[in-house]
Order: sequence, then C-alpha cells, then structure tokens
Amino acid sequence: MGKCRGLHTARKLRNQKWHDKQYKKAHLALKANPFGGASHAKGIMLEKVGVEATHSKFCH
Repeated sequence: MGKCRGLHTARKLRNQKWHDKQYKKAHLALKANPFGGASHAKGIMLEKVGVEATHSKFCH
C-alpha cells in the first residue's frame, strides 16, 4: 500500500504515527522519571558545588 503522499495528508500521517507502538512509547514520556522517585527532590543535580562559609566584616 505505502504512505499517503499529498498536500493535504499531514493529519492522516500524524494520526498514523500514534498507532505505531515504538513511536508511541518513545514520545508519550511514560518512561521519563527525572527525579527517580525521590520524595522531596528540589531539582535535577548537575554537579556538586561546595558552599564555603564567608568571613563577616567583624572578624579581624
């Protein structure tokens, strides 16, 4: 049979994509879990940065 080829077939092609099992699995974002099940996650950690204590102006 083949694909639909025409100027007005975009909707049909788009709808057919969602019936493809692999496409649906890849694009529904059901597998994505950025926080990894953490309960109180503040955000996605990219790198650990150590915060040093600053010296106040009263310490001489």
